[in-house]
Amino acid sequence: MTDVLARRRASGRPRPGDTEVGHDRDDRLTRNANALVLSGILTSGLGFAFWVVAARVLSTDDVGTGTALVAALVLLANVSTLGLRNALPRFIPIAGPTTGRLVLRSYLVCAIVAVTLAAAFVAGVGLWADDLTLLQDDLLGGLGFAVAAAGWTIFILQDSVLTGLRRAGWVPIENLIYAVAKIGLLVFVVSTGPWALLLAWSVPAVALLPPLNGLVFRSLIPQHERDVAPAGDLVGRPFDWRSLTRFSAGEYAADVVKNVGAEGVVLVVLAVVGATQSAALFFAITITASLQLVTSNIVNAFVAEAAARPSAFDSLLRRSAVHAARLVVPAALFGALVAPLALSVFGSEYAANGTTVLRLLLLALIPQIGISLAIGVARFERRVGRVVALAFGTSVAPLAGALLLAPRYGVVAVGSAVLVGNIVLLAILVVTTFRRRLSRSAAAAVVPRAIAVRDALRHRRRVRAVGSILDELDAVHTTGDSLTPRRAIRNTNDVVVIVVDHPTNPRVIKIALSQAAAYGLHAHANALRTLHSAGEVLRLTVADVLPTLLETGTVVGHDYVIESKRPGLAPLVADHGTLAAIARSLGGLHRLTSARTTVGEALIVSLVDEPVGVLASDSRLGEHGAAFAALRSRLDRAFRGRSLLMARTHGDSWLGNVLVETDADGVTVTGIIDWEDSQAIGLPDVDLAHLWLSTQEDGIAAATLRVLEAPTFVDIVGSWAGPTPNPTLPGGPVVLLAWLAHVASGLERASRFGLGRVWLDENVRPVLDAIGDRAGSR
Repeated sequence: MTDVLARRRASGRPRPGDTEVGHDRDDRLTRNANALVLSGILTSGLGFAFWVVAARVLSTDDVGTGTALVAALVLLANVSTLGLRNALPRFIPIAGPTTGRLVLRSYLVCAIVAVTLAAAFVAGVGLWADDLTLLQDDLLGGLGFAVAAAGWTIFILQDSVLTGLRRAGWVPIENLIYAVAKIGLLVFVVSTGPWALLLAWSVPAVALLPPLNGLVFRSLIPQHERDVAPAGDLVGRPFDWRSLTRFSAGEYAADVVKNVGAEGVVLVVLAVVGATQSAALFFAITITASLQLVTSNIVNAFVAEAAARPSAFDSLLRRSAVHAARLVVPAALFGALVAPLALSVFGSEYAANGTTVLRLLLLALIPQIGISLAIGVARFERRVGRVVALAFGTSVAPLAGALLLAPRYGVVAVGSAVLVGNIVLLAILVVTTFRRRLSRSAAAAVVPRAIAVRDALRHRRRVRAVGSILDELDAVHTTGDSLTPRRAIRNTNDVVVIVVDHPTNPRVIKIALSQAAAYGLHAHANALRTLHSAGEVLRLTVADVLPTLLETGTVVGHDYVIESKRPGLAPLVADHGTLAAIARSLGGLHRLTSARTTVGEALIVSLVDEPVGVLASDSRLGEHGAAFAALRSRLDRAFRGRSLLMARTHGDSWLGNVLVETDADGVTVTGIIDWEDSQAIGLPDVDLAHLWLSTQEDGIAAATLRVLEAPTFVDIVGSWAGPTPNPTLPGGPVVLLAWLAHVASGLERASRFGLGRVWLDENVRPVLDAIGDRAGSR
């Protein structure tokens, strides 16, 4: 009756045949993102406490040297991850049974690189960090630095592994234990002077590696390998190590550039303005980086979830952007307000030197949200060149500020350079990367409201248009009782539906406003007559689910139908019991007229060619000529020559066209209504496929594409459909035929109140694009 199916989403409803429903998956995105954010909060809070203790128990010189050692360690470890820190969340969700090998190889290779780079750093420390020559003076200290670099590298990677496994709930637990142990150890190693910070920083991390990775390799990875099959563009293929290598190489380049800008700037400031301002900058960067982790963790969760289900990319991106903005923007503004108080905890000297730069760095986090999301999008799309470019863009500013301006203006120059650089980079991204997505988001926000307003106005016009028609019909109709009181049902096609709420004789009136709608009313009336007659011949009662046709005719030039009103309400939940009850009722009606038929030219024309012709005749779809030919060919091959059970079909079976009553014994179907799309000889399996499509949260186009290669229909819908009429039919073409019938009837029956371009973009073009692309690749 209406085209609500094309726009509705069964939000929060189970999708029959799926093991994982939409709201659960969205909750998982939120849970993983929140777990990573919580980890960042715990790390930041306890990290803040760690640096407060360090500032109180160590001298300024020891803090300056110790922070430089920690910065060097973090820099080397981040570079040693070889880009896998960001590659693992992208590739683990699609690695399937290769996950264990992927993680183990990543650990081994990165640890070897870390030891090598640390040894090189120690060997040449006099060239690039003269204040850290203590690494050469103490052999044990130099060896320990290399071991710490390897351990910290794996410590970084294991968070990425947990994120990729979508088990980020373990990350805050791990980091809480580490942060508490780090503070406790610092108190015991104060006597080691400049070594204290490095020892407290690295020893707890290395100690946590065996127990956590025992959990990862013995429990989490085996569970992931059992439950998660390869997805996305790796379906049916072995794991693509080359793609991982290319992606990681790009991420590696980006990491080198980014970390030189983030951690390397401390070393530059140490060299050009001394340890005091270097320590102040380090504390400002540490506080800022803790808040920046909120955005990066949300983006990491987005990349992992989008890799696992790419069809939800746009929705996941919007959710991630809103989530990051809600957390980061108020926190950055509040932090800028209380910056002096925050730094004074470390000591008055740090507050005097670092307040302004901290404020600038915190404000720079607001445009950084957009930059981080752009990096996440590039990672999902595997556009490593763009990742490198964005990393370079974020690193140029702090290094330029440190090298060119810090000698004259101090560390304030670094903060100013970062803020201005982020604003400029975000402006470039808005113009080059986000413009189209922002336009789509604005359209997504505005268009549904505009459509709702348009439909409301159309409904009012319909009601006014049929007022005089109803008055005339009330005077001439032959069904006895008055056609009052009455109310109009809102819909989006060319049929006005009026419910007569008479206390003893409730009825439904349908009035056609166009010739296309009149054809639909004739099909509806013929279907009711045929099914009632077939039920009488077979001595079966069909009046318990079908309306009774009371009167048909023409009034004031408009065709109309009057029928009995069935009791019950449209079901609100597409659960297994409801769908099974509907399938049984549809099956009973199908059997009234079923007959085995060999699909020949006439049926191909009726089932395939005519609806494809409706789509092809729409000028807005003129560029899809190759797709129409491929669609005809695909469906012709799937059905021609088969001996199938055919029957009169409903043609528009969705929850809105079914009435049910629910009691303690379960769901009872009390009405199957609106037979305007009925076919005298149709494929009954298509009614079930149409019902399934109407329950899919991602829409009819995405759902159709998702199951194009399904071998059988039962593989798609599960057990609720019961024994299907033609169990040997391939499932994908059955659903494709249901999609075709729906969109063609929508276009054909809405001639007066036409369906717009947004409807075509949402429901028609994605399928035609995919079919055309597949045909072109052969």
